[in-house]
This record gives sequence, C-alpha cells and structure tokens, in this order.
Amino acid sequence: MLACFLRASFPQGAPSCGSLTQEGMQVAEAAKWAVRLLNQDSGEVFGSNVADSFIPGIKLGLHVMDACGMRNRAVQLAMQNMQYLYAPRQSCVFNETRISLGFISNVERRGMRDIAEFLRPYGKPFLSLLPETELLKRLDVLSIISGAETVASAIVHTAHRLRLQQIWLIYENTDYGREGRDSFTRLAGGLQVCLLGMSWFDVESQSNDDVERILDKVLSYYPRPVCIVLFMSRSIALSFLKAGFTTDEMRRRSSQVEWIISDGFDGSFVELFSRTRGIFIVTDENPHRVPEFLAHYKTEVPSHSSSSRLREYYQEKRKCRLSG
Repeated sequence: MLACFLRASFPQGAPSCGSLTQEGMQVAEAAKWAVRLLNQDSGEVFGSNVADSFIPGIKLGLHVMDACGMRNRAVQLAMQNMQYLYAPRQSCVFNETRISLGFISNVERRGMRDIAEFLRPYGKPFLSLLPETELLKRLDVLSIISGAETVASAIVHTAHRLRLQQIWLIYENTDYGREGRDSFTRLAGGLQVCLLGMSWFDVESQSNDDVERILDKVLSYYPRPVCIVLFMSRSIALSFLKAGFTTDEMRRRSSQVEWIISDGFDGSFVELFSRTRGIFIVTDENPHRVPEFLAHYKTEVPSHSSSSRLREYYQEKRKCRLSG
C-alpha cells in the first residue's frame, strides 16, 4: 500500500485549496478510483498490466491525499480516511499479502512535523522529497534528494539511512549498467558491495534457471540483512523479479530482502520495494510532479463523506475487516 501526499492544482496552476470537506471528498474519490484499478485481478492501467507488474501474488494499492500547502490539512485528510484503513492497534492485511504502508510527501516543511507525528504510531517508513534537515532527522523521516545528484548517489544515501551494511549490485552488462556499477562502488563509502554482472535478460527467451541461480546465491546469506540493487531497465528488472520468484521457496526466502530498482541514469525514478518497509516511488528528476493518473481522472462530487465511501468500498471488497 502506497500513500502519496500530493499538492494538486487546478488546470490554470492555482492551488486546489477548497474547503476541507470538499477537498477531502475529491481526494477520496481519486484514491478510490486508483485503488480499484490497481487492486483488480486483471486489466491494464495506462497500458501496463498491473497484476503482472510485480512479484506474483503482490498487488499494489495507492492512496492519494492533497497536502495543499496548508498546515494540518494533510494530517486531517489522512485521519479522515486512514483510521478506517490501517489503525496502529488493528490487524489489517490488504490482498492477503504482507506489504506494509509506505509514505511519500512533498508537503512544505512547516507541515512536515504534523504529518510525521501522525504517522509515527504506524511504525512505517516516511520519505520526504525535501532536502534533509535536523528536524527531519529528529522525526526519523528519510530524505534522499539532498546531495543526490544521480540515481546511484540517491541509492547510497537511502542505504545509509536504512542502516544497511551489505548490498548486492546486479547490473546489466551494458554501457549504463557498467556506469552504474562504477558510480555506485565509488560512492559506496562504508557499504560492502558485492557485484554480479549479467547479460541482457529476456524473459521470453531465457530460462529462469540463471536468475534463480543468482538469487539463490544472494539469499544464501540470510538472515543477514540483504539489499539487492538492480541496475537495469525497469521492464527487465521487473521481468527479472518475476522470473526469480516462481517457486514458493524463493518467495519465502525473499521475505526479508530490500529491493531498490533503478531505471538507469536518466533521472526518472528510484523505486524501493520491500515487504517489511513498504513500497516507495520517488521522482528524482522533478520531485513535485503530480502522478500521471490525475490527468486521466474525471470525477463527480460524491453525495456523502469521503471516509464512509472508502469504508464501504473496502468492506464490499472484503479486503479488510473494518469497524463501524
């Protein structure tokens, strides 16, 4: 489950800061729309088959909220909706997986304390797109943009913040793959980096044996914390992951592994996948870009509250037992 705090705008660029009730209903409708698409068993979202995009059995949910640059607004909207979806003292597992909630925020610094304090009881990672400050450190908020001029430096910074000591770097044997290898090892500092080069992976023509052999070697180091960095294109990285987890045994052994998937050095994004820490997607090139799905979204203002609509939706889908 991924929660995004967005600073949405009207088409003319003005902030969409209506009343809290009206704003909350619009954001809840966007969240409901996205979750309905992303949690479906089959079908496509903008040309990509969501059910097959990640490791088999894992579905991605998306929760959207509008920070709007106003103090406490994001927290109020979060409390309206999230208390029904994931309470600190309740057991609520979506899609029968163990994916935890992760949070990304581009909320201005003045509202960061409120959001961080609200999220603290959930024990989930919180990543800010703001430069790192002493305040963010005290609030235990991750920030990877500060000093992260490349994807490699962003990954190294994140690994240090997560207190990882050993990283396996699996790279495509291409020009940019070797560039990633060289940049990563140069920036690694105190991190122990294990290198594995591989030829271009084609899920259609190549046997899964090679991938399973690589992952089996890496996973043999468990229970030591393991982080695997894949320096390869997104489509190939996802094919690599799918091919490597075709058996129940491999899926079981991978449950404590952190994943950072990089799409090269075009500054597009860094993606951190983990069953224990949640899923992050960070826009490195333009950290304040609103996700594309908002441009496709059309809505009618619902007739009753956002929290009740979300609660009814999840109860109807039997994804989570909710009170009230």
